[in-house]
Amino acid sequence: MLLKNAGIASAGSEEYTRKYLKSMVGEGYAGLIDTCQILAVPKDIDALISMGFGLVQAALTTEYSISKLSVINPGLYKKLTILTKSGESLQPIVAVPEAYSPEVTKLLEIVEGMEKTPAGKNCLQMFGIDGWKKPGKSEWELLRK
Repeated sequence: MLLKNAGIASAGSEEYTRKYLKSMVGEGYAGLIDTCQILAVPKDIDALISMGFGLVQAALTTEYSISKLSVINPGLYKKLTILTKSGESLQPIVAVPEAYSPEVTKLLEIVEGMEKTPAGKNCLQMFGIDGWKKPGKSEWELLRK
C-alpha cells in the first residue's frame, strides 16, 4: 500500500495528523498510519511543496491549498493524485459565555481582525480558513440544536 512507511507532511501536530489520517483510511488500514513518518511544516501549502522537493511521499492538506498550488506551481499540481478526502466537517467556531469580560472582548477583536493582517491571514490559511464571520439566524438555529 502507498502509505506503508511513507513520509507525510502536515501543518498539524503529529498526534492530530495521525488521528485524522486514521479516520480517513478506516480501521482496516489504521495500522499503516503508525508506520508513517510525519514531517511538521508551518503551513498547508508547505506540505505540498515538501512533496515537490521529494522530502515526503504524501501531504495532509486542504482543498484551498491544492487550488493555491495550481496557480503558484502548475507543474507540481498536475503531478498530484488525491488519495482520499475527509468527509464534510463543521467549520470551526469561537465560543464565549454570554456574559464575558473585557479580556474576552479583546480576544474576539483579535480573532475577527485576523484576516486583515499578513500574519493573521497566514494563520487562518494554515487551517484552510478564509476568515471569520458572525453567525446569522440560520447558523444560530443549527448551533442551538
